[in-house]
Amino acid sequence: DLPVVAMPDTTEFCQIPSNILLSDYISYSPTGGVWSGNGIVDATNGIFNSTQAGASGIGTYQVFYAYTDGNGCTNTEDLIVNVIFGDTVVAGPNVTICIDNGLDTLAGFSPIGGTFSGTGIVNNTQGIFDPTVAGVGTHTISYTFGTGTCEKTVTSTVTVAPLPVVSAGTNQTVCLNNAVFNLGGYNPLGGSWSGNGITNATLGTFDPAVAGVGIHTLTYEYTDGNGCYNSDTKTIVVNDLPVVAMPDTTEFCQIPSNILLSDY
Repeated sequence: DLPVVAMPDTTEFCQIPSNILLSDYISYSPTGGVWSGNGIVDATNGIFNSTQAGASGIGTYQVFYAYTDGNGCTNTEDLIVNVIFGDTVVAGPNVTICIDNGLDTLAGFSPIGGTFSGTGIVNNTQGIFDPTVAGVGTHTISYTFGTGTCEKTVTSTVTVAPLPVVSAGTNQTVCLNNAVFNLGGYNPLGGSWSGNGITNATLGTFDPAVAGVGIHTLTYEYTDGNGCYNSDTKTIVVNDLPVVAMPDTTEFCQIPSNILLSDY
């Protein structure tokens, strides 16, 4: 009798450029036979390469396994190999977030059910990213979906932006009757002021009379092009005017010598 050769009728792989050892994915017996057919690049070990099987690699191919026993009797079985493209795996868009953003769940990836990896990933199944763990800079995040030859990994980037450096300028002291003035010495330009005495938030206009006597804390807030926010404060001390007391009128006779007013 011919030797009994056992193996499945079909198998399926996703198209990949690397070699596939058939015994990693199918069981066949007895071992020690010879493989042949489209895509077989190693007849002894049963290594299949889809790019060698056809122009695109994707398609249906027939390969053969022949076994010869000790009596010189040979039996052959065929295996249908279906090479498919597999799932289209998307990592999601590249994003920029601020260092103080808090935990961020990445979005836009598909299919659902894969795993994430990379600096800043603190939950690899939900795609939760912690910018404080990653630190400022651009980080490559990998998303892997599928198993076996159908496992695909794609990447996206998460850029962690620092907070803008904001300065409200130096503290000031003014008098209650000082004229209205615009604050200066702050940076970057383009932010907004708030606090007692601020009458124009954009220009940083301060009115001592509106603020009143006392120590006033003013806040300068700024948001940069990445949407990252920071603020700084300064104080303006508004001093009251000194109390000046004297009569409304006085009278002197005309004399040629000087008069010391405090004498009268």
